[in-house]
Amino acid sequence: MNIDKSFIENLRDRISIVDTISKYIPLTRKGKEHWGCCPFHHEKTASFSVSDDKNFYHCFGCGAHGDVITFFMQHLHLSFIESIEKICQDNGIEMPKSTPEQRARDKQSHDLYEVLKLATDFYKECLYSDEGKEGLEYLRKRGLSDEMIANFHLCYAPNGNKLLRYLENKHIPIKQILNSGLARISEKTKTPYDYFRNRVLFPITDSRGRIIAFGGRVMDDSLPKYLNSPESMIFSKGRNLYGLAQARVEAIEKNQVIATEGYMDTISLHKFGFKTAVAPLGTAITEMQIELLWRLSSEPILCFDSDTAGRKAGIRAALRVLPILRPGKSLKFCLIEGAKDPDEFLHSFGHDKFQEMLDTKCISLSDILWLYFTSDKTIQTPEQRAGLSEEIKKELSRIKNEAVRKFYTEDFNSRMRKDFAKIKSAPPVAKVKANPENPNEKMILAFSITYPSLFFKFLEEGKKITLNNSVYKKIFNTVISELSINPHTRETIMKFLEEKGFKPQILLKFEIDSLIKKPDTAENIMREKILLLHRENLQAEKANLTKQALSDTTEDISKIQSEIQNINAEIEDINKQLEELV
Repeated sequence: MNIDKSFIENLRDRISIVDTISKYIPLTRKGKEHWGCCPFHHEKTASFSVSDDKNFYHCFGCGAHGDVITFFMQHLHLSFIESIEKICQDNGIEMPKSTPEQRARDKQSHDLYEVLKLATDFYKECLYSDEGKEGLEYLRKRGLSDEMIANFHLCYAPNGNKLLRYLENKHIPIKQILNSGLARISEKTKTPYDYFRNRVLFPITDSRGRIIAFGGRVMDDSLPKYLNSPESMIFSKGRNLYGLAQARVEAIEKNQVIATEGYMDTISLHKFGFKTAVAPLGTAITEMQIELLWRLSSEPILCFDSDTAGRKAGIRAALRVLPILRPGKSLKFCLIEGAKDPDEFLHSFGHDKFQEMLDTKCISLSDILWLYFTSDKTIQTPEQRAGLSEEIKKELSRIKNEAVRKFYTEDFNSRMRKDFAKIKSAPPVAKVKANPENPNEKMILAFSITYPSLFFKFLEEGKKITLNNSVYKKIFNTVISELSINPHTRETIMKFLEEKGFKPQILLKFEIDSLIKKPDTAENIMREKILLLHRENLQAEKANLTKQALSDTTEDISKIQSEIQNINAEIEDINKQLEELV
């Protein structure tokens, strides 16, 4: 909606900024101005000045500055238009009448909202009908209660053209149905058909909670597996976030927002108490989506999958944000370890471990950029160092804000000086994290020591897995070898390991009873952890083979491709076994 500039200027002049802001924070008059504690940063001494004469506010602590419209945008995290609407509503001012063209567009948008609401109601009924049984079972297997299903409006699209018939019986014009993205015209028959069929649906809302589109997961082997609504006059993938309406209030209150890759990741985070989670809509995160995240938090956390695609998505986001960086706005990155995505991590390790990861494993934007610039690079010679310096300079030049660009340049120059000073003339050394701790490895080792008689059932599977942590690996291999020869109880295996030279204080780290609530569930948990670690091993092996296949020195490509296919088959088999355990 376009609003005449003269109306905006008159609104600024007409509304008392002191009266408006005093409704949200206490102000005390001192001379011609009013003072209070700044709502944009924590302070005990008032440094926030509001002036009717000057018609603006200014904080001498954090530098926040603006007029009455800006205050609503910053404090209530509203858009420009929403802020004007809020001011007019609070003060009984009529919004300017739109042009006939604008009124027509508004009417068309309103109609689409209504159609999508009708469709959602229909799809919700289908989920709990006989036709939706498979979809409901899928959601139940993913651990979702009726409350969670209702909170996110989850539903089901049946086979056939049942929605189309339902909407036609409601006298909805076919043009509106097509414009809403709920149906398409068949190229063969030239007749309309339901766009979503046999799919669990994840309704996508705007910040006000209005349904604007759907994401759907198919219930059979049809492709594509995931399908989003086509873009429309009320829906653009790059300008919206999944879960925004559910997360908005708490995210603003906590100044925290977690951006994940998928719908189920977002829902699982909410289920486990992380109610500030949202997700981009199946695309690389856009500048507009980053701006939406910044309305919720000054430093959003991007929590992407642990696979190669997830890490590449993190790098793309880090590079994409550079041109729009400004003081006080940045990103943090949480790289999942021990699971393929947040959903799997939460169901494997729970709330506390995820919170611990957020508290201790997040890395800053500058750190992830430095890793991007320096990983897998040799910087021994002056020419190599100059090349790195030029690459960094080129990327940092994309930062438009002069102050931010200056500090980034200083930071990276300092990093280069420190790293170059360490290198001198020494040969390149691969950067390897010593003894990485993987939660799955820790759990499996704990099981083998605590329940050796039970672990004996999984001895063959245990022989297939590899632990990367050198300490864990040494203990685990010793346990595997011993159990292959002799049966043991917890007490006897502990004594055996002590005799082998392992210190008791190290072994006590692996007491498993505190890690599970019900010891009788140990067998299922053990099977799951072994499968998860075996899959991680296979994925790592696949990544190495893929890298080898891409190298110029590789001769037998067909042999490597065959090995990769075999690994893919093993991974698929493991995935099926994991699904059966749910």
